Amino acid sequence: MDAPLPAAPASAADAPPLDDPVGLEVFRNSLVGVAEEMGEVMMRAALSPMIKERNDRSCAVFTRDLQLVAQAEHLPIHLALLVRTVPAALAELREPLRPGDVSIHNDPYLGGSHLPDITSIAPIYDAADTELLGYCAVIAHMADIGGSTPGGVGGLARDIIEEGVLIPPVRIVRGGRVVAEVLDLLMANVRLPEVLRGDLLAQIAAVRAGGHAVRDLAEAVTADRFHEMCRQILDYSGRRTRTAIENLPTGEAQFVDVVDDDGLGNGPLPVSVRIRIDGDGVEADFTGSAPQLAAPVNASLAVTRSAVFYVVRCLIDASIPTTAACFDAVRVVAPEGSIVNATAPAPVGGGSLETAQRIVDAVMGAFAQLVPDLVTAAGMGSHNTIAIGGTSATTGRRFVLTENLSGGGGARAGLDGVSVRRVNLMNTPNTPVEVLEREIPVRVVRCEMRDGSGGEGRTVGGLGLRKEYEFAQDCSVSILADRQVNAPWGLFGGGSAQGSSHELVRADGTRETLPSKVALTVHAGDRLIAQTAGGGGYGPAAVTTEEETP
Repeated sequence: MDAPLPAAPASAADAPPLDDPVGLEVFRNSLVGVAEEMGEVMMRAALSPMIKERNDRSCAVFTRDLQLVAQAEHLPIHLALLVRTVPAALAELREPLRPGDVSIHNDPYLGGSHLPDITSIAPIYDAADTELLGYCAVIAHMADIGGSTPGGVGGLARDIIEEGVLIPPVRIVRGGRVVAEVLDLLMANVRLPEVLRGDLLAQIAAVRAGGHAVRDLAEAVTADRFHEMCRQILDYSGRRTRTAIENLPTGEAQFVDVVDDDGLGNGPLPVSVRIRIDGDGVEADFTGSAPQLAAPVNASLAVTRSAVFYVVRCLIDASIPTTAACFDAVRVVAPEGSIVNATAPAPVGGGSLETAQRIVDAVMGAFAQLVPDLVTAAGMGSHNTIAIGGTSATTGRRFVLTENLSGGGGARAGLDGVSVRRVNLMNTPNTPVEVLEREIPVRVVRCEMRDGSGGEGRTVGGLGLRKEYEFAQDCSVSILADRQVNAPWGLFGGGSAQGSSHELVRADGTRETLPSKVALTVHAGDRLIAQTAGGGGYGPAAVTTEEETP
């Protein structure tokens, strides 16, 4: 549990000494507590189930020189995004952020992920509004961002313009007042304008709350000590990260995994990585990966970095604070114009959903050759995105809801894989059935574990999910998934898991197996059966002889 904020000292002499490790740890946890508080503010104030129920947001505190110094452990995919996108966005603004300002943007090519993820940034000034203390930032997934299909992550967009509204760094709050023209412009270009408005205002409230808390903390320890303590936290986390990596065995290994296809007939799409561990840190070289395509399977460089850092983070001591300094020991080489470092105007809707998962799998597969006891077999390997939208036949109002289904985790050296969980880069919960049925004209007929979907082995992979939807009216449905052809693999003799599948059962009983990436129209009485992949097994399964069988 995070430590409470320290009481304001009676004088500067009463503040914790800079060489006091306990005081510094209390201070660090206070900063992390600020980031956690920002997430709670946004979750409670937001309107969309994506944020309110599924917690798809991440929050961080930055120093005045734009070094990430504290981050709440919300979504692993956001680990390396904010580190890059906050400095990049502020460099693009025409003038620096002043007291009371808040900027937003969602440009994937400025260190972001995909268009539904909007990042808000607010400066933190002292009580007199004269000294810059740092910045607060929140990245959050919006329910809809326009584009050719509801939700902004489905369909088969050929370029980023088809995926939704691209927002360059722009002020949405100036001097404490919302810039109405900017908000109106965004609301006019999405399917759920009032929901977007509510979620953006919640995001603004979150960075403001964070700013107030950081200012109080700086006043408690004095501004000079605040800056020095932030520097010490960065130094400490950087040193510990390098030491942890130095304790890993040196060497290099290569692994190639594949994205099934791009939805347009191209595939399989290789994600190739060579991992090198040496005295300078870890390098991940993706030379040999597939070129970018005119389909939403491309990942931005920031997403690739985040996926690599996530794996490295899993291999080192969990008590090491996550700061900007941790990334100094991790180098990523990704060819420009590839699916792991796409350039504009390539669509990137599924890059942080599907390709990022395959990056994690490939990096895990390479590390398995170097540190076999520290990695897992492949997990479900897909976010299994199902976006459902339309216009209500009873109210005339538009609706949009995006599901990301859980599946099986890969088995480990001594433990079975987890079942029906969001594994690897995402830890958001499933949308509650009651919320889904309230928000859209759909009934969930069945939701259960998928027996037998995990890979066999000495330890077995986790189970996937079977979920069946029945539609009450015509709806637009977009599916963006993977691991339908190339199932999650096992390690060291462990068996592969069952892959994912999607089947449409029309009201007249006819059945159609769907591809993993598709946009279609469904009608009243139609049912969609989605099955997610399990996790791979680890090690050969024990052989039971006939005499040993009870």
